[in-house]
Amino acid sequence: MADFVFTPLQNPAPQNPADNDIMREILRQLVKGRS
Repeated sequence: MADFVFTPLQNPAPQNPADNDIMREILRQLVKGRS
């Protein structure tokens, strides 16, 4: 799971900005659910 979460963040220039927004939302939900 960690690989799936962190690997996209290593990409400095996402091809689709919307994908980056989706990833940030996923990360936000994961952090919210963990705390």
